[in-house]
Amino acid sequence: IKTHIARARLRVQGLKYLHQVLKICSFGSVRHQILASIGKPLTGGGHYLDGVATCGYDLSLMVEHAFSLLFQEMVNAFNTPQNDPTSRLLALGICGTSFCDSDVHLLQSTKVFQILCDIVSERDPSQSTSKYEEKKLSESGIGDLSQSKSETEKTEQEEFRRRQSLRNAAWTAFRLLSTRCSAWTFEATPRGAVLQLQTHVFELLCSELHRISRCLKKLPLESSETPIIHRISVTESKQCHQLISLLYNLGGTPHHLKSLSSKENIKCLVSILGTSTAPRTQRLVLRILRRLLPLPETESSDALVLLLMDEIGKWLFCANGRYVYSKKDRSEKYESEKMENMDESETESDSEGKEPPRDCAVYLHLWTLGEKQLLDTCTITLGSDFFSDARNTASSAEGRVQTILQEVNTSGSSLLKTGTADQCSRLAIALASLGGSVTMSEVITESGPKKEKNPNDINAKKWPVFWADGHVASMLASEGIALLRFLLQTQNSDGNWPSIILHNLEKYTAEIPRVLKSLESSSSQLK
Repeated sequence: IKTHIARARLRVQGLKYLHQVLKICSFGSVRHQILASIGKPLTGGGHYLDGVATCGYDLSLMVEHAFSLLFQEMVNAFNTPQNDPTSRLLALGICGTSFCDSDVHLLQSTKVFQILCDIVSERDPSQSTSKYEEKKLSESGIGDLSQSKSETEKTEQEEFRRRQSLRNAAWTAFRLLSTRCSAWTFEATPRGAVLQLQTHVFELLCSELHRISRCLKKLPLESSETPIIHRISVTESKQCHQLISLLYNLGGTPHHLKSLSSKENIKCLVSILGTSTAPRTQRLVLRILRRLLPLPETESSDALVLLLMDEIGKWLFCANGRYVYSKKDRSEKYESEKMENMDESETESDSEGKEPPRDCAVYLHLWTLGEKQLLDTCTITLGSDFFSDARNTASSAEGRVQTILQEVNTSGSSLLKTGTADQCSRLAIALASLGGSVTMSEVITESGPKKEKNPNDINAKKWPVFWADGHVASMLASEGIALLRFLLQTQNSDGNWPSIILHNLEKYTAEIPRVLKSLESSSSQLK
């Protein structure tokens, strides 16, 4: 008991001094040293009352009060945009404290959940200022624009990485705190305070769902639009999966199900289907919809049934085919066959003005099997000298693999290989068969004389070839079928789900004879 009492008194003094030093500190380097020196129990999953359990009620209140002042100062540190990203990132370490239900009022008064959400949705100021400065330089004509861009490029990239690390840490802290507070019971604390905080956290999750759904865009197979991987900022795809996982795990109570079943939330969930987000994300969305759509307050939707049937057809098509040719692929195949049938003299005369074959590039966007599996897959597919390219700055193959995975986690994609179309397609198919997400596109160089733009080249640049593993495609198709079968047996308030599904099934199946007839006629013409 004496040890706990002495330790509690020292902890009160230490918390007060630390709060005072952080309050008067104005230099970033000094703040970095102070924040980085904070250890247990304030970081690493500890609680500020650990090790002083028998110090008495009065000393416990003093420790709690001193910690609340320090916590408020730390929240102010990572909530101030004027602070450098490193200081804000180090201050986020206080969110790793193992809060309990007695800290509900502290979390409410500091508004830490709302602040973390604001940090996650922050925009990088360099993205707008750089364009403005570039415009001013071009108008004034002072200095070389390319030289100024090269000088500031490294600085802007480093600043972007720091801000990206800050956003990722804020999102991790938000997920950690929301999971903990959602697990609190109403035994030792007032039921109203805990329930109010849990409701507030779930509303923030729904608002974050609205924000992410606005960033997504439908990408049908025949579209030539830019793929979703390049449209989602930073690591939105990974964050989207983590958000849907939280909604799936925390939205099982009747109170949260009622809140999640609103018309706006269902619309946002449905908008995730049909995009190029991770397949695991779309699977969770389908399972959440299985919980929400049968509820009495939800309305039947003919558009949702049509979307589910379109998605089922798309994934069943991907499950039975490994490669989809775009217009460019078909035109190149036709041209190659045409060239083979020409005479040698005509081939030689035309080959002088023919453009040499272009290199292709493979980009990795998602990998969950670890560094060793990625290293083995690349070397087995394309040889042991895969990572021995002189352009790679890493000293070893293991270091290069670590760099690739770090780039995937921070920026959402990483250049994996540049080579011929055959090499890149073999590598992309091998990675996709293991569950990875990859894209392949041509490397466009600006050297040489400008030629007339080919619409096939434009489509290939805007729409790289996407691979989908057959097992993943079959899984998504089965999830959609399971949802439709479940809705066939559901009677909600209007009771229209079975009739809508049966009507659309009859409409789709009625087109099968016409499709078979057209396929037979086309095959006979080819013969």
